[in-house]
Amino acid sequence: MFEYYFLKQTTFVAEAFRENPLGTRVLIELNSPLKIAKGIEIISEAVLRFGFYPVTLKLNSLKPVDRQLDEISRNHADHKLLINLSGWEEFFAGFESEKAAADFLENAVGAFHVVPHALIFWVPTFAYDAFYKNSPSLLKLCWESLRIQKKFDFPPADSYKMKKKDSHKILEQKINILENQLAGLKGKEQDVFEFGNVLQTLANFYFEDGEFEKAFECYDQCSKMKGTNIFNQAEYFHRMGVIYLEWDRFDKSREKFEEAIGIRESLGDKMGLAQTFLQLGLLNFHLAKYAAAIDIWKNAVQLNAEMDNFNEKAFCLLNLGLTYMAIGNSGAAFSHFSDALDYMKKLENQPGIALVLGHIALFQAENKKYAEAIRFYMMSRHLAEKNVLSDLVSVIDLHLTILLEFLGNDEFLRLKDQIKKGIEKRESENHDLKSV
Repeated sequence: MFEYYFLKQTTFVAEAFRENPLGTRVLIELNSPLKIAKGIEIISEAVLRFGFYPVTLKLNSLKPVDRQLDEISRNHADHKLLINLSGWEEFFAGFESEKAAADFLENAVGAFHVVPHALIFWVPTFAYDAFYKNSPSLLKLCWESLRIQKKFDFPPADSYKMKKKDSHKILEQKINILENQLAGLKGKEQDVFEFGNVLQTLANFYFEDGEFEKAFECYDQCSKMKGTNIFNQAEYFHRMGVIYLEWDRFDKSREKFEEAIGIRESLGDKMGLAQTFLQLGLLNFHLAKYAAAIDIWKNAVQLNAEMDNFNEKAFCLLNLGLTYMAIGNSGAAFSHFSDALDYMKKLENQPGIALVLGHIALFQAENKKYAEAIRFYMMSRHLAEKNVLSDLVSVIDLHLTILLEFLGNDEFLRLKDQIKKGIEKRESENHDLKSV
């Protein structure tokens, strides 16, 4: 499944090696170590026909880059090389900060320019983010950057994105009322009880409507008002962290989450801690820091279990499942998917069921169980469409298109029609997909 999609996305990359063999510099963003290994295997096989000898280099933080590139060139002096640069987590671990690692590479960009071989940088999101902020010359060096990770994968479980919202029209009306109230409170900007309460409510509506810049400005103003309740202060920091995460400002997001956690730990606020742990886990997951994400989500599962908060517990279980899937632990992945689905069904959380089914579908597809994959994709899509989860519908449609090409039109349509009839029958019998 991923292999087929990856080939489609990178065909022109392989062709580039024929047209500009020595000057080719490409950056490919992938998070899963398994997918990086598979991607290297696919590209390496594709360029063999152009006379390349593919090698993999994991940069050493203790040795100058030019020396490492020179060594691999001398070791393969009789070959035209494609050098796959990977192993960034180990490389970054050799420095006191991500900035220091990126600075090291920024100072070595000249070595990447002059090496007489083709290069592919295989980087997870945290490394791309560090390059973007601290090593822009490295990104400019690459004539093409493919951010495949964001296009292919199903989204993890995020309690805010899974929450049922008012329509934009209703939210717009509420926002207009509150904006007028604020205008009438001019001169009372430091009144935390009157002005502050209106501002906080307005921020929440901006947040729900996706107007994140306005929401952030309001939360920031609320957090700086004298007399602000410390419990609310933690929530403001938490929401600002969520917004920074939405903007891919991972460093700022972490700062705000850590501020929220500090306050919530001092208050013994288990509910608040569980919510922030869920988001902090998402941050680490997006950065491909999987071990950290697993530890954080396990803590969140425990906290939610203590409070009988089964909805948030199910979200964390699902996220643990897709993290285990990313690192290749299929048994743990499927076990967590099954547990998450059981909770979602008991809660009759249809958006949650739709998301879990989508992840199970991808799991089946990656294990080449295509008929089962289509069945789960169709059930997931049916619920996603019913609950207006447009982003999830788009990802499912992409995956179904890939499976259509895999299986052929006739077989795909036969299976799809059969599954659709089964879903409609269960709906008519008012099972609401509890028999999945």
